[in-house]
Amino acid sequence: MLSQPTKVKAKPPPLRLDSNVEAENNDRFSSSPMGHAMADYEENEAQSEFYHQFESTLTQLLHEDDLMPFNLHTAASLGITSSVRHLIERCQVDPDSRNSGSWTAIMYASLFSHNETVLYLLEMKANVNLRNPNGKTPLMLAALCGSEETIKLLLMV
Repeated sequence: MLSQPTKVKAKPPPLRLDSNVEAENNDRFSSSPMGHAMADYEENEAQSEFYHQFESTLTQLLHEDDLMPFNLHTAASLGITSSVRHLIERCQVDPDSRNSGSWTAIMYASLFSHNETVLYLLEMKANVNLRNPNGKTPLMLAALCGSEETIKLLLMV
Protein backbone atom coordinates (compact mmCIF):
# COMPACT_ATOMS: atom_id res chain seq x y z
CA MET A 1 0.00 0.00 0.00
CA LEU A 2 1.14 3.48 -0.81
CA SER A 3 0.91 6.02 1.95
CA GLN A 4 -0.19 9.50 1.22
CA PRO A 5 2.49 12.19 1.47
CA THR A 6 2.29 14.41 4.52
CA LYS A 7 1.46 18.01 3.80
CA VAL A 8 3.73 20.51 5.46
CA LYS A 9 2.38 23.98 5.97
CA ALA A 10 5.09 26.56 5.91
CA LYS A 11 4.66 30.24 6.63
CA PRO A 12 6.10 32.50 3.99
CA PRO A 13 8.86 34.80 5.21
CA PRO A 14 7.77 38.33 6.09
CA LEU A 15 7.84 40.79 3.24
CA ARG A 16 10.81 43.08 3.56
CA LEU A 17 11.14 46.09 1.37
CA ASP A 18 14.33 47.78 0.50
CA SER A 19 14.75 50.62 3.04
CA ASN A 20 14.71 53.24 0.26
CA VAL A 21 11.46 51.86 -1.17
CA GLU A 22 9.93 51.68 2.30
CA ALA A 23 10.99 55.25 3.13
CA GLU A 24 9.67 56.50 -0.22
CA ASN A 25 6.32 54.77 0.35
CA ASN A 26 6.10 56.14 3.91
CA ASP A 27 6.83 59.67 2.67
CA ARG A 28 4.27 59.37 -0.10
CA PHE A 29 1.62 58.01 2.30
CA SER A 30 2.28 60.51 5.08
CA SER A 31 1.85 63.45 2.69
CA SER A 32 -1.42 62.09 1.26
CA PRO A 33 -4.84 63.09 2.64
CA MET A 34 -5.21 59.57 4.04
CA GLY A 35 -1.82 59.89 5.74
CA HIS A 36 -2.87 63.15 7.37
CA ALA A 37 -6.14 61.58 8.52
CA MET A 38 -4.28 58.59 9.96
CA ALA A 39 -1.86 60.86 11.81
CA ASP A 40 -4.77 62.70 13.42
CA TYR A 41 -6.47 59.39 14.21
CA GLU A 42 -3.37 58.18 16.04
CA GLU A 43 -3.74 61.02 18.48
CA ASN A 44 -7.38 60.39 19.35
CA GLU A 45 -8.92 59.53 22.67
CA ALA A 46 -9.41 55.82 21.96
CA GLN A 47 -5.70 55.35 21.50
CA SER A 48 -5.05 57.44 24.56
CA GLU A 49 -7.26 55.09 26.59
CA PHE A 50 -5.18 52.13 25.42
CA TYR A 51 -1.99 53.83 26.62
CA HIS A 52 -3.56 54.71 29.97
CA GLN A 53 -4.47 51.04 30.47
CA PHE A 54 -0.97 50.00 29.41
CA GLU A 55 0.56 52.50 31.83
CA SER A 56 -1.64 51.24 34.66
CA THR A 57 -0.49 47.67 34.05
CA LEU A 58 3.14 48.73 33.78
CA THR A 59 2.94 50.78 36.98
CA GLN A 60 1.66 47.72 38.83
CA LEU A 61 4.69 45.76 37.64
CA LEU A 62 7.25 48.44 38.47
CA HIS A 63 8.07 50.29 41.64
CA GLU A 64 8.07 54.06 41.15
CA ASP A 65 11.66 54.35 42.44
CA ASP A 66 13.04 51.78 40.02
CA LEU A 67 15.13 53.36 37.31
CA MET A 68 14.33 51.37 34.23
CA PRO A 69 16.55 51.52 31.17
CA PHE A 70 14.11 53.73 29.26
CA ASN A 71 15.04 56.57 26.99
CA LEU A 72 13.66 60.00 27.85
CA HIS A 73 10.71 59.82 25.46
CA THR A 74 9.57 56.38 26.61
CA ALA A 75 9.84 57.35 30.28
CA ALA A 76 7.85 60.55 29.65
CA SER A 77 5.17 58.71 27.66
CA LEU A 78 4.74 56.25 30.54
CA GLY A 79 4.83 58.97 33.21
CA ILE A 80 7.86 57.55 35.01
CA THR A 81 9.08 60.86 36.38
CA SER A 82 11.92 59.29 38.37
CA SER A 83 13.47 57.96 35.15
CA VAL A 84 12.92 61.30 33.38
CA ARG A 85 14.62 63.06 36.31
CA HIS A 86 17.52 60.58 36.28
CA LEU A 87 18.09 60.97 32.54
CA ILE A 88 18.02 64.78 32.63
CA GLU A 89 19.94 65.38 35.87
CA ARG A 90 22.44 62.53 35.94
CA CYS A 91 22.82 61.61 32.28
CA GLN A 92 22.62 65.21 31.00
CA VAL A 93 19.92 64.41 28.42
CA ASP A 94 18.49 67.58 26.87
CA PRO A 95 14.79 67.92 27.87
CA ASP A 96 14.06 69.25 24.36
CA SER A 97 15.74 66.40 22.51
CA ARG A 98 13.62 64.89 19.75
CA ASN A 99 13.19 61.21 19.01
CA SER A 100 13.15 59.69 15.53
CA GLY A 101 9.51 60.79 15.13
CA SER A 102 10.50 64.37 16.02
CA TRP A 103 8.56 64.39 19.31
CA THR A 104 9.89 65.77 22.60
CA ALA A 105 9.37 64.35 26.08
CA ILE A 106 6.91 67.07 27.07
CA MET A 107 4.79 66.28 24.01
CA TYR A 108 4.40 62.68 25.17
CA ALA A 109 3.81 63.59 28.81
CA SER A 110 1.19 66.16 27.76
CA LEU A 111 -0.61 63.79 25.39
CA PHE A 112 -0.95 61.11 28.08
CA SER A 113 -1.76 63.57 30.91
CA HIS A 114 1.26 62.70 33.06
CA ASN A 115 1.04 65.89 35.08
CA GLU A 116 3.91 65.16 37.47
CA THR A 117 6.20 64.55 34.49
CA VAL A 118 4.89 67.65 32.69
CA LEU A 119 5.54 69.77 35.79
CA TYR A 120 9.07 68.42 36.15
CA LEU A 121 9.84 69.05 32.46
CA LEU A 122 8.50 72.60 32.81
CA GLU A 123 10.83 73.10 35.80
CA MET A 124 13.68 71.90 33.56
CA LYS A 125 12.70 74.60 31.02
CA ALA A 126 11.34 72.24 28.36
CA ASN A 127 10.19 74.27 25.35
CA VAL A 128 6.39 74.20 25.13
CA ASN A 129 6.39 75.93 21.74
CA LEU A 130 8.06 73.12 19.78
CA ARG A 131 5.77 71.32 17.33
CA ASN A 132 5.57 67.69 16.25
CA PRO A 133 5.53 66.81 12.51
CA ASN A 134 1.75 67.36 12.47
CA GLY A 135 2.21 70.90 13.79
CA LYS A 136 0.91 70.15 17.30
CA THR A 137 2.40 71.71 20.44
CA PRO A 138 2.21 70.06 23.88
CA LEU A 139 -0.79 72.28 24.69
CA MET A 140 -2.63 71.13 21.56
CA LEU A 141 -1.87 67.48 22.40
CA ALA A 142 -3.23 67.91 25.93
CA ALA A 143 -6.36 69.52 24.49
CA LEU A 144 -6.87 66.56 22.14
CA CYS A 145 -7.23 64.30 25.16
CA GLY A 146 -9.26 66.80 27.16
CA SER A 147 -6.85 66.93 30.08
CA GLU A 148 -7.81 70.16 31.85
CA GLU A 149 -5.11 69.81 34.53
CA THR A 150 -2.36 69.35 31.94
CA ILE A 151 -3.68 72.32 29.96
CA LYS A 152 -3.56 74.47 33.12
CA LEU A 153 0.05 73.42 33.79
CA LEU A 154 1.11 74.26 30.24
CA LEU A 155 -0.62 77.64 30.35
CA MET A 156 1.34 78.57 33.51
CA VAL A 157 4.48 79.04 31.41
